[in-house]
Amino acid sequence: SSFSSLYFNQSYHIAYPTVIKSFNSDFGKGVSRYNYNFAFDAPPAVIGSLLPGTPNTNVFGSGDLMKEEHFKQLNSGLNGLVKVNEKIINYKIDPDLQNEILGYTVGFDGNYRIIIVGNPYDGNISSGTLVSYDLNKYFVRTRWRYIDQKTEKQYDTDGQNPLTTTTNYFYENSNHLQPTKIEVIDSKGAVLKSETDYAHEINDTRLINENRIAVPLKQVAYKDATKLSEQSTTYDDFNGNYLPKQVQVAKGNNSLEDRVFYHDYDAYGNPLEV
Repeated sequence: SSFSSLYFNQSYHIAYPTVIKSFNSDFGKGVSRYNYNFAFDAPPAVIGSLLPGTPNTNVFGSGDLMKEEHFKQLNSGLNGLVKVNEKIINYKIDPDLQNEILGYTVGFDGNYRIIIVGNPYDGNISSGTLVSYDLNKYFVRTRWRYIDQKTEKQYDTDGQNPLTTTTNYFYENSNHLQPTKIEVIDSKGAVLKSETDYAHEINDTRLINENRIAVPLKQVAYKDATKLSEQSTTYDDFNGNYLPKQVQVAKGNNSLEDRVFYHDYDAYGNPLEV
């Protein structure tokens, strides 16, 4: 439209907080509903006029899935839908891993102003020209926003009596920002927990120097306080490539046993002999 632009000069201006997906027009095959977080970037603070090209202040979390629901149809029509399951996702921002940089854009607005300084009664007067500018202010922000918790509910055939499962995510090492522990709590209160070590926990400097910090090296699973299993992967140099050499596993509190051993790789990192 020549009267009102359909697009911003940067970023997006259309968001869908709710999306409903049906599999046919009368909902006979069920319906899914998705709720999303949305937030538009904030326009700059303006003194004078807005300068084209000035960045907006960026925001976080837009497009994140917040809630997901699935329905089936027991009776005809929209009122005959019953909920099968739902998922609620909570996010968190780590206050220790955020920063912002203040930025300005400045432009001459085309105006000059004459200023007079002094005392007109004693003749000590001087004059000068004041140049007028437009000033726009914005922020460039960094944030670490991550999934903190998921809550899932599974309903019976009548859409009642939900069974709730809660999953908590823990990120205990700011060097790699990977989940080090995940707890799944079922409707009976039983806790399934998995713990994961990466290069920084193992102090594998080769992986760290190669920025392969998200590779799981050790994984341990528990049910409540009982250890269920453990898996450990060690790396070694193969013709200049740092690749898995050995995978060991254990059940319960037993000692680790060799399960997979890599004898050789080709130049592209494909295993030749296992």
